[in-house]
Amino acid sequence: MQHDDRPQLVSIGTAARVLGVSQSILRKWEDNGLIAPPARIGGDGRRCYRPDEIEALRTFAATRPSRRRQPATAPVGA
Repeated sequence: MQHDDRPQLVSIGTAARVLGVSQSILRKWEDNGLIAPPARIGGDGRRCYRPDEIEALRTFAATRPSRRRQPATAPVGA
């Protein structure tokens, strides 16, 4: 029996769910040079993250300010 020492890779979708961000946010961070580009596999070059990259991204994501929209307290124009 062979032992595989390669780390398990996760898709960008799984990484986004684990981190609580969208896939587009991960792509934006990568495009803006805020995070290192992950490995790309397959003929279509899908992004795949190693467990250590997920942990680094978790720390990075926790330090980012939230940009979620806050609900309005009064109707616009009131």
